[in-house]
Amino acid sequence: PAYRKYNKVDMGTADKLASALIAVHGLARRKGVRPSEVSAVVLELGFGYNSAISVLRGRVVDGIGGTYASFGPLTAGSLDLEVVVGAPSWSRFDVYKGGLAEVCGTYDLREAERRYEAGEEPCASAYRAWLEGVLKDVARASVPIGREAGTVVLNGRYSGLRSLREALKEAMPDVEVVEGSRLPGSSLTKEASQGYAALAAHAAGGGEGLLEEVMRVADIDSACGTVADYIVHPAAAPLRERVRRAYVESVARPKLCP
Repeated sequence: PAYRKYNKVDMGTADKLASALIAVHGLARRKGVRPSEVSAVVLELGFGYNSAISVLRGRVVDGIGGTYASFGPLTAGSLDLEVVVGAPSWSRFDVYKGGLAEVCGTYDLREAERRYEAGEEPCASAYRAWLEGVLKDVARASVPIGREAGTVVLNGRYSGLRSLREALKEAMPDVEVVEGSRLPGSSLTKEASQGYAALAAHAAGGGEGLLEEVMRVADIDSACGTVADYIVHPAAAPLRERVRRAYVESVARPKLCP
Protein backbone atom coordinates (compact mmCIF):
# COMPACT_ATOMS: atom_id res chain seq x y z
CA PRO A 1 0.00 0.00 0.00
CA ALA A 2 1.13 3.54 -0.79
CA TYR A 3 0.91 4.70 2.83
CA ARG A 4 3.76 2.36 3.79
CA LYS A 5 6.14 3.91 1.27
CA TYR A 6 6.49 7.51 2.43
CA ASN A 7 10.11 8.72 2.49
CA LYS A 8 11.43 5.24 1.80
CA VAL A 9 13.58 4.00 -1.06
CA ASP A 10 15.06 0.75 0.21
CA MET A 11 12.14 -1.48 1.14
CA GLY A 12 14.06 -4.48 -0.15
CA THR A 13 15.78 -4.57 -3.53
CA ALA A 14 14.64 -6.67 -6.46
CA ASP A 15 16.84 -9.45 -5.04
CA LYS A 16 14.76 -9.49 -1.87
CA LEU A 17 11.48 -9.61 -3.82
CA ALA A 18 12.78 -12.53 -5.88
CA SER A 19 13.89 -14.40 -2.74
CA ALA A 20 10.55 -13.74 -1.04
CA LEU A 21 8.65 -15.27 -3.96
CA ILE A 22 10.80 -18.41 -3.79
CA ALA A 23 10.11 -18.53 -0.04
CA VAL A 24 6.36 -18.42 -0.72
CA HIS A 25 6.76 -21.27 -3.21
CA GLY A 26 8.74 -23.31 -0.67
CA LEU A 27 6.21 -22.80 2.13
CA ALA A 28 3.29 -23.65 -0.15
CA ARG A 29 4.98 -26.91 -1.19
CA ARG A 30 6.03 -27.84 2.34
CA LYS A 31 2.63 -27.15 3.91
CA GLY A 32 0.57 -28.39 0.99
CA VAL A 33 -1.36 -25.11 0.63
CA ARG A 34 -2.01 -22.58 -2.11
CA PRO A 35 0.30 -19.53 -2.35
CA SER A 36 -2.67 -17.36 -1.35
CA GLU A 37 -2.62 -19.13 2.04
CA VAL A 38 1.02 -18.29 2.80
CA SER A 39 1.91 -15.49 5.25
CA ALA A 40 5.40 -15.02 6.65
CA VAL A 41 8.31 -12.70 7.33
CA VAL A 42 11.18 -13.50 4.96
CA LEU A 43 14.42 -12.57 6.71
CA GLU A 44 17.49 -12.18 4.51
CA LEU A 45 20.89 -11.99 6.21
CA GLY A 46 23.56 -11.24 3.66
CA PHE A 47 27.15 -10.06 3.58
CA GLY A 48 26.35 -6.37 3.89
CA TYR A 49 22.69 -5.91 4.76
CA ASN A 50 19.69 -7.39 6.52
CA SER A 51 16.15 -7.25 5.19
CA ALA A 52 12.74 -8.34 6.43
CA ILE A 53 9.95 -8.75 3.87
CA SER A 54 6.31 -9.00 4.96
CA VAL A 55 4.22 -11.50 2.98
CA LEU A 56 0.47 -11.63 3.59
CA ARG A 57 -1.55 -14.30 1.77
CA GLY A 58 1.08 -14.61 -0.94
CA ARG A 59 1.57 -10.90 -1.57
CA VAL A 60 4.46 -8.68 -0.49
CA VAL A 61 2.78 -5.98 1.61
CA ASP A 62 5.78 -4.29 3.24
CA GLY A 63 9.54 -4.42 3.36
CA ILE A 64 12.45 -3.28 5.47
CA GLY A 65 15.51 -3.00 3.25
CA GLY A 66 19.19 -2.81 4.09
CA THR A 67 19.69 0.93 4.54
CA TYR A 68 16.35 1.22 6.37
CA ALA A 69 16.88 -1.88 8.51
CA SER A 70 18.78 -2.01 11.78
CA PHE A 71 22.55 -2.11 12.33
CA GLY A 72 24.03 -4.34 9.62
CA PRO A 73 27.27 -6.26 8.97
CA LEU A 74 28.52 -3.44 6.71
CA THR A 75 25.92 -0.70 6.78
CA ALA A 76 24.99 1.47 9.73
CA GLY A 77 21.37 0.79 8.81
CA SER A 78 18.71 3.37 9.59
CA LEU A 79 20.58 6.35 11.01
CA ASP A 80 19.57 9.14 13.33
CA LEU A 81 19.39 12.03 10.83
CA GLU A 82 21.48 14.11 13.23
CA VAL A 83 24.44 11.89 12.30
CA VAL A 84 24.01 12.67 8.62
CA VAL A 85 23.56 16.44 8.96
CA GLY A 86 26.42 16.59 11.46
CA ALA A 87 28.95 14.92 9.17
CA PRO A 88 31.10 17.31 7.07
CA SER A 89 30.07 15.40 3.94
CA TRP A 90 28.12 12.28 3.01
CA SER A 91 28.67 10.26 -0.16
CA ARG A 92 26.89 7.38 -1.84
CA PHE A 93 29.55 4.98 -0.62
CA ASP A 94 29.07 5.96 3.02
CA VAL A 95 25.98 3.72 3.15
CA TYR A 96 28.35 0.73 2.99
CA LYS A 97 30.08 1.77 6.22
CA GLY A 98 29.34 2.19 9.91
CA GLY A 99 28.18 -1.33 10.68
CA LEU A 100 29.37 -4.30 12.71
CA ALA A 101 32.61 -4.60 10.72
CA GLU A 102 33.72 -1.14 11.88
CA VAL A 103 33.68 -2.30 15.50
CA CYS A 104 34.81 -5.89 15.12
CA GLY A 105 37.44 -5.36 12.45
CA THR A 106 36.21 -8.37 10.48
CA TYR A 107 33.75 -8.93 7.66
CA ASP A 108 33.08 -12.49 8.83
CA LEU A 109 29.88 -12.58 10.89
CA ARG A 110 30.72 -16.08 12.12
CA GLU A 111 33.93 -14.76 13.65
CA ALA A 112 31.95 -11.91 15.21
CA GLU A 113 29.56 -14.50 16.67
CA ARG A 114 32.51 -16.39 18.19
CA ARG A 115 33.76 -13.20 19.86
CA TYR A 116 30.24 -12.48 21.11
CA GLU A 117 29.97 -15.91 22.71
CA ALA A 118 33.45 -15.48 24.21
CA GLY A 119 32.54 -12.06 25.61
CA GLU A 120 35.30 -10.27 23.70
CA GLU A 121 34.58 -6.55 23.76
CA PRO A 122 33.84 -4.30 21.97
CA CYS A 123 32.84 -6.81 19.30
CA ALA A 124 30.52 -8.67 21.67
CA SER A 125 28.40 -5.57 22.22
CA ALA A 126 28.35 -4.74 18.50
CA TYR A 127 27.19 -8.27 17.67
CA ARG A 128 24.51 -8.01 20.34
CA ALA A 129 23.35 -4.77 18.67
CA TRP A 130 23.17 -6.57 15.30
CA LEU A 131 21.32 -9.53 16.80
CA GLU A 132 18.76 -7.41 18.63
CA GLY A 133 18.31 -5.25 15.54
CA VAL A 134 17.37 -8.34 13.50
CA LEU A 135 14.75 -9.27 16.10
CA LYS A 136 13.33 -5.74 16.00
CA ASP A 137 13.15 -5.85 12.20
CA VAL A 138 11.24 -9.14 12.34
CA ALA A 139 8.85 -7.63 14.90
CA ARG A 140 8.29 -4.55 12.72
CA ALA A 141 7.76 -6.67 9.62
CA SER A 142 5.18 -8.76 11.49
CA VAL A 143 2.86 -5.80 12.10
CA PRO A 144 1.41 -5.66 8.55
CA ILE A 145 0.71 -9.41 8.70
CA GLY A 146 -1.26 -9.12 11.93
CA ARG A 147 -2.72 -12.31 13.37
CA GLU A 148 -1.38 -14.35 10.48
CA ALA A 149 2.23 -13.63 11.51
CA GLY A 150 3.50 -17.01 12.64
CA THR A 151 6.38 -17.99 10.37
CA VAL A 152 9.86 -16.57 9.77
CA VAL A 153 11.78 -17.83 6.74
CA LEU A 154 15.58 -17.53 6.98
CA ASN A 155 17.57 -16.79 3.82
CA GLY A 156 21.09 -15.62 3.13
CA ARG A 157 24.64 -16.68 3.91
CA TYR A 158 24.30 -16.01 7.66
CA SER A 159 20.87 -17.57 8.19
CA GLY A 160 22.43 -20.56 9.93
CA LEU A 161 24.00 -18.66 12.84
CA ARG A 162 23.23 -20.53 16.06
CA SER A 163 22.93 -17.38 18.14
CA LEU A 164 20.35 -15.96 15.74
CA ARG A 165 18.13 -19.04 15.89
CA GLU A 166 18.36 -19.15 19.67
CA ALA A 167 17.51 -15.45 19.94
CA LEU A 168 14.48 -15.85 17.66
CA LYS A 169 13.19 -18.81 19.67
CA GLU A 170 13.64 -16.97 22.95
CA ALA A 171 12.09 -13.69 21.81
CA MET A 172 9.30 -15.25 19.71
CA PRO A 173 8.56 -18.72 21.12
CA ASP A 174 5.28 -19.08 19.23
CA VAL A 175 6.82 -18.31 15.83
CA GLU A 176 7.87 -21.10 13.48
CA VAL A 177 11.41 -20.53 12.15
CA VAL A 178 12.22 -22.38 8.91
CA GLU A 179 15.05 -22.49 6.41
CA GLY A 180 14.41 -21.01 3.01
CA SER A 181 14.12 -23.68 0.33
CA ARG A 182 15.29 -23.58 -3.25
CA LEU A 183 13.42 -24.87 -6.26
CA PRO A 184 13.34 -28.64 -6.70
CA GLY A 185 16.44 -29.89 -8.52
CA SER A 186 18.57 -26.80 -7.86
CA SER A 187 21.80 -26.98 -5.91
CA LEU A 188 24.04 -24.09 -6.95
CA THR A 189 21.89 -21.05 -7.69
CA LYS A 190 20.74 -18.75 -4.91
CA GLU A 191 17.10 -18.04 -4.08
CA ALA A 192 17.28 -14.58 -5.66
CA SER A 193 18.56 -16.00 -8.98
CA GLN A 194 15.75 -18.54 -9.03
CA GLY A 195 13.21 -15.83 -8.29
CA TYR A 196 14.53 -13.71 -11.14
CA ALA A 197 14.19 -16.66 -13.51
CA ALA A 198 10.61 -17.24 -12.36
CA LEU A 199 9.78 -13.56 -12.82
CA ALA A 200 11.27 -13.61 -16.32
CA ALA A 201 9.30 -16.73 -17.26
CA HIS A 202 6.11 -15.10 -16.00
CA ALA A 203 6.80 -11.88 -17.92
CA ALA A 204 7.44 -13.87 -21.09
CA GLY A 205 4.26 -15.89 -20.68
CA GLY A 206 6.14 -19.13 -20.15
CA GLY A 207 5.53 -19.75 -16.45
CA GLU A 208 3.77 -22.89 -15.30
CA GLY A 209 2.68 -24.88 -12.28
CA LEU A 210 2.84 -23.78 -8.67
CA LEU A 211 5.61 -21.27 -9.36
CA GLU A 212 3.49 -19.45 -11.91
CA GLU A 213 0.63 -19.43 -9.40
CA VAL A 214 2.99 -17.72 -6.93
CA MET A 215 3.65 -14.99 -9.50
CA ARG A 216 -0.06 -14.48 -10.21
CA VAL A 217 -1.01 -14.32 -6.54
CA ALA A 218 1.81 -11.86 -5.85
CA ASP A 219 0.17 -9.62 -8.47
CA ILE A 220 3.50 -8.59 -9.96
CA ASP A 221 1.82 -7.28 -13.11
CA SER A 222 0.13 -4.44 -11.21
CA ALA A 223 3.45 -2.96 -10.05
CA CYS A 224 4.04 0.60 -11.22
CA GLY A 225 6.15 3.68 -10.65
CA THR A 226 9.59 4.10 -9.12
CA VAL A 227 11.21 3.68 -5.71
CA ALA A 228 11.30 7.46 -5.29
CA ASP A 229 7.63 8.25 -5.93
CA TYR A 230 6.68 8.60 -2.28
CA ILE A 231 9.56 10.76 -1.10
CA VAL A 232 7.85 13.86 0.25
CA HIS A 233 10.74 15.62 2.00
CA PRO A 234 11.21 18.90 0.08
CA ALA A 235 15.01 18.64 0.14
CA ALA A 236 14.78 15.33 -1.77
CA ALA A 237 12.45 16.59 -4.52
CA PRO A 238 15.32 16.69 -7.08
CA LEU A 239 16.06 13.04 -6.30
CA ARG A 240 12.44 12.05 -6.91
CA GLU A 241 12.34 13.85 -10.24
CA ARG A 242 15.73 12.51 -11.34
CA VAL A 243 14.72 8.91 -10.67
CA ARG A 244 11.37 9.32 -12.45
CA ARG A 245 13.03 10.91 -15.47
CA ALA A 246 15.66 8.15 -15.68
CA TYR A 247 12.92 5.52 -15.51
CA VAL A 248 10.81 7.07 -18.26
CA GLU A 249 13.81 7.60 -20.54
CA SER A 250 15.38 4.17 -20.10
CA VAL A 251 12.43 1.76 -19.97
CA ALA A 252 10.75 0.73 -23.22
CA ARG A 253 7.22 0.80 -21.78
CA PRO A 254 7.32 2.77 -18.54
CA LYS A 255 4.37 2.30 -16.22
CA LEU A 256 3.92 5.23 -13.88
CA CYS A 257 1.39 4.99 -11.08
CA PRO A 258 -1.86 6.97 -11.49
